[in-house]
Amino acid sequence: MFDLKAFLDLVDPSQNIIVAFSGGCDSSALLHFCHELNLEQHLHANLSAIHVNHSINKNSNLWEDHCRKFCKDRNIPFQTYVVNISKKKSGLESAARNARYNIFKKVLKKNDQLLMAHHADDVAETILYRLFRGTGLDGLQGPLKKRALGKGMILRPLLSYTKAELSEYLSDHNIDFVHDDTNFEDDQDRNFIRNEVLNKTFNRWPNASKQIQKTADLVFKHKLAHDF
Repeated sequence: MFDLKAFLDLVDPSQNIIVAFSGGCDSSALLHFCHELNLEQHLHANLSAIHVNHSINKNSNLWEDHCRKFCKDRNIPFQTYVVNISKKKSGLESAARNARYNIFKKVLKKNDQLLMAHHADDVAETILYRLFRGTGLDGLQGPLKKRALGKGMILRPLLSYTKAELSEYLSDHNIDFVHDDTNFEDDQDRNFIRNEVLNKTFNRWPNASKQIQKTADLVFKHKLAHDF
């Protein structure tokens, strides 16, 4: 399902690859795909996974155990970090994200590539979230495919794929993954956009997330052209 050429156009197979691995649907698909590439000798450096246990959910330790076993079964080097975050609803997602990225920044060495499993639905969610809050042209770019972080780089090779396509990939390969029930609680703004706004949107316009992703790419290219 995944486009190997597009993947290798973004990801340098001669440099270390670290997959940000939550154990959920998206990162499980990404890590398994990278594992397959490694077995097929498309990757020529080290493939590993990193997990951040936010200690927020009652199942956090179970998710960490799942990720450890997933990697052990595939002989993928695995590292995990535990962080403690205030459980106040206000700013919870932002605090968790900041904690993750602080760890990633410390872990990445020169030329390391941190692969993240953001997809087209995430782009749509992010852009709508920014629009509802008010944003300029930069906010319409969505998550970037490639950017620096510390001594390494963050890469997002799945931005052209939908959540449904990643779910289909996992089903085809009989891959188990963790389910976070809090994703269905609409008190968080992003969850509301994902569960209510986008679900209704996809029922009427099934390709909406890919169309929004195309718009985000056009905005990025336009901005890039005018920045030089």
